[in-house]
Order: sequence, then C-alpha cells, then structure tokens
Amino acid sequence: MRRAGLIAVLAAGLAGCATSSEPLAEPVAVAPEPQTVPDVFPPLPVIDTQPLVRIAPLYPRAEARDGQQGCVSTVVLVEADGRVSAVRTVDAKPPETFESSAAKALHKWKFKPAAQRGWQPQTLHYTLSGASDQAPTCRNDWSVAELIERTGLEISE
Repeated sequence: MRRAGLIAVLAAGLAGCATSSEPLAEPVAVAPEPQTVPDVFPPLPVIDTQPLVRIAPLYPRAEARDGQQGCVSTVVLVEADGRVSAVRTVDAKPPETFESSAAKALHKWKFKPAAQRGWQPQTLHYTLSGASDQAPTCRNDWSVAELIERTGLEISE
C-alpha cells in the first residue's frame, strides 16, 4: 500500500513537470574573460636585487643536437615580493633561438624582495661541454638608454 502511494505521488509530480506551459530558456554560453599580460608597462626603474631561486633553462633539443651555443640578454620585471612578472629580450645570439627557453626559466626565478618593482637585467648562456667552437657572449652592462632603445620599454632612471 505504501508502495502504491509513493508511486502515485511520484507520477503526479512528474505529470506536473511535463504539463508546464512555460517555455524553457535556452542556455546562454558566457565566454570567460581572457587573462592578458599587458604589453605596456608604466615607467619603472632598473633595480639591483639578487636572485634567490634560479631555474636553469632547458636546452632546446635541436640546438643541443646540432651543437648550437648561444646567449640571451634580458630584463626581467621583478615585483616587490620578488616574483618575475615579465621578461623582455635585449639581445640574443643567435637571434630567435634561445629566447623562449630563457623566458620560461626566468619566469620561475625568485628574487630577494625589493622596496619597489623594477627591471633587473639578466643574461643566460647556453654552452655545451666539449664543444669545439667558442660560445657567443652577450653583454650584461646595458645602459638605461640602450635598454629603452632595444626593448621599447619606458625605464625611469
């Protein structure tokens, strides 16, 4: 008897749902807001802070196989808490070879917290032990004017 009563209640509930005269609203897909990193930064100074955590860049396979060596000079945007939030290439030898690997590694570095955020020059060298030719060298003593010219950044002095 209980079973029959339960079935009757469920059937009535389902019948009520099936006979609703209100049209169902179509679901609306809402695209998430894209997360973008700004390409334009406010004028920031060059700061002198020391890396606490350095992650070595991965040597690109094709370049390692071919014995290719190189270097990348960059400026990294160090936040006040020591995180790296942006990397810009100043110079690379050979061009367009090691920049991506360098940027990925530098984004994982952690610097000693500074009083303010600012640009910190860093140079990474890609060398192979036993390589017969001399590895290229990149400068790491760029003036503020040269950094501005090469990166397009507004760097305050």
